[in-house]
Amino acid sequence: MRRDIRRLWVTGALAVIAGIAVAGAMLWATSRNKTPTKPQPFAAGVSHSIRAQLNEGPFYYPDPFGGVRDFWFAIENGNIAALSANLPGEKGCRVRYKGDKKGFVDCHNARVPERDLARFQLKLEVGKHKYPYPLPASGPRPSAKNAREGVLLVYLNKLLPPPGATTTTAAG
Repeated sequence: MRRDIRRLWVTGALAVIAGIAVAGAMLWATSRNKTPTKPQPFAAGVSHSIRAQLNEGPFYYPDPFGGVRDFWFAIENGNIAALSANLPGEKGCRVRYKGDKKGFVDCHNARVPERDLARFQLKLEVGKHKYPYPLPASGPRPSAKNAREGVLLVYLNKLLPPPGATTTTAAG
């Protein structure tokens, strides 16, 4: 009987030690965060899928790096645009979409024309090639079929000024 009790104690202690070792290994493996915290270009999706979603209207895309570079995908002049969700020149003022009639509004519920919003640079990745987006009228460009299947890259580190801006700097 003493041997049985001793055997139970040893087995129990080994189980606890094994559990601690597994928990430690899991903690160590998950603490080595390989997700970048600085904004980098990222693949938002296949261009024709994004365009299909935009048939329902603009849609919100949160900053995948956990920062404040959220944006709205929208159609502008027939092309996909990544419009900053931050109102230029007014820190902390978020832009929301209120439907086709009202459009974009700021934190004061005032309408904001799309041309007054900064936008993030986009590129179209087709195979190993990256093309400026919207595609230029001339110069190197993919075929229409390949462009449709291309992946849209969003450059959160490249904030472009609003087309309606009077200065050359963009807040974001």
